[in-house]
Amino acid sequence: MGTPLRPCPDCGHQISRHARACPNCGRPRRTRGQRLLRELIVDAASMALALCLLWWFLHWMASPAGPAWVTEHFAKPMTNSLMKTMPTPHPKKP
Repeated sequence: MGTPLRPCPDCGHQISRHARACPNCGRPRRTRGQRLLRELIVDAASMALALCLLWWFLHWMASPAGPAWVTEHFAKPMTNSLMKTMPTPHPKKP
């Protein structure tokens, strides 16, 4: 059996899996360590973005503008029948 060949991503020339670079265009082949390092960097960047979004969301919810905006736009206003069932506060006597 011969060595399995793969196409070069740049020129399409068939190269061996064991070759360090494409003999046609000279593009270096990525090693397993380089691929793992790239995946680690992408994963770390994704995690950092997710943490930044979570931090922003939590601070937005803690701010007075955050929940007020949500209740103004998404909460249902109290109906008259619901208001009638609520106890009314007694006025303070001087």
